[in-house]
Amino acid sequence: MPPITELFGRLAEETRNFVGFDENIEDYGFDDSLVAYRSKRSFPDMILREGAMIEVKDSKSSTVTSFNSTYPSGAKSVVDIEETSGRTKRSMRESLEDAEDSPSFDKKRDVYYLVRTNRNDDPTVSFVHGSYFGDSESSAIAETLGDVLNEIRDDADEDRYDELLKLIDDEEYVRNHFSRTRKTSTGVKIRYRIMYEVDNDLNPNRHSAVPSGALSLIVPAARWKSHETLAEGVDAEVETSEIEHGKPDRDDRFYVAVSRS
Repeated sequence: MPPITELFGRLAEETRNFVGFDENIEDYGFDDSLVAYRSKRSFPDMILREGAMIEVKDSKSSTVTSFNSTYPSGAKSVVDIEETSGRTKRSMRESLEDAEDSPSFDKKRDVYYLVRTNRNDDPTVSFVHGSYFGDSESSAIAETLGDVLNEIRDDADEDRYDELLKLIDDEEYVRNHFSRTRKTSTGVKIRYRIMYEVDNDLNPNRHSAVPSGALSLIVPAARWKSHETLAEGVDAEVETSEIEHGKPDRDDRFYVAVSRS
């Protein structure tokens, strides 16, 4: 059983207490035997033993808390995080070395987002695989830059920008180039900061398959033979189904497991 499924199954046994937890949800009493690493200062908030990274998004409103400068992704390695931050994550490496046998720091781990909305009034919680939100930061940046260029010169031939945007789209750590402080000929230094937020269409707790007050797990369908096998893999009473993605042009499929409070 994948560690994220085991964690979800244990929390499903105490859905009402977990969903309605009246403090920051990252402070909930998660089973230490499943958690290899925890941090409140930077991504991710947790790493499961031999398993996924988990980032917590705990919101008082009905919207998903901002992702800040970390693009939502379905998989990251420790090395990916270090490349993005520009520094070695020593405490993360040490925690994983203590909890796992010979952990690989360049191996990709699944990324899940623990999303709670309306935390003070009828809260709902979902564990969502990061690929549900989209998986190409460079493509997203290239697309928005293309929009900016077209706004500046809407009469320009779109092919004029294709080569430039392709360079951006092909760069794995493109955000690093924007975040560096750069000198200009005017004597003023400039540093761009890119911030990410989730479209309301991709708010898992607004999905018709996720009831208010429930605890859900949204996973890529490719990981399971069927949503029935997902139900069998969760050691708790849950309802499972295949769900329609919030963006109709997406062709990847997802299953959801729901535990009602």
